[in-house]
Amino acid sequence: MPLNPSIRKVVPGGGEPLVNFDEVDARSGTGFVEYFMGTTFQNTTSGAILSNQEFYSNSISTIKVLGASTTPALCSTTDFEILFNKPQTVRGTALLNIPVGIQEQNDSVYFSIIHATIQRIDAASGVNNVAEASGAIFVKSAGGVGTYGYGLQAIEIPLPQTQYKSGETLRLNLEQWGYAAGAATANFFIGHDPKNRATLTGDLVTWGTEPSIATIKIPFRLDLP
Repeated sequence: MPLNPSIRKVVPGGGEPLVNFDEVDARSGTGFVEYFMGTTFQNTTSGAILSNQEFYSNSISTIKVLGASTTPALCSTTDFEILFNKPQTVRGTALLNIPVGIQEQNDSVYFSIIHATIQRIDAASGVNNVAEASGAIFVKSAGGVGTYGYGLQAIEIPLPQTQYKSGETLRLNLEQWGYAAGAATANFFIGHDPKNRATLTGDLVTWGTEPSIATIKIPFRLDLP
């Protein structure tokens, strides 16, 4: 059965569709694909993956114990990647949803900032920044040692028209920055489990009843007739 033309990418000159889209805006000629963020055993040190299929991530969270810093300091940086085996063109505004958490180790007020960069990686020139954006400052009010604060951030990332050739990689680089109102330490973490689990054996933190799913909707240009 052929795909509904409204949810496929049209190949100039005919042929089979290259991408199935989750959402389509025909007026702007844009189709959106939602990717889940997660890690695999092979990618726990070299990076993580973007997948349009749900899967059980090898790790649920990226966690960093931040020392006593009263100015923004980098807690963690994680690269989520997808390799394109067909040429693709991105254009429009990407929408990132990322869960953030803070667990107090000292009684203080804590602050977390997410910075996201979408990159194009090719063999010739390496890493090329396409666009970047930061989320609002998430505040964890003082609640006592061991208490948690959670937030789910939505960040828009405007993308200029950018072509990815076959064999090139789209990378989402995520940085979590953090600081405290006083000389205090805490566990800062982000979630990335497509199956929305709270914790794994040996984890330092838990998501409790809060979501641990991280997604990004990437806009692709549609070649509509």
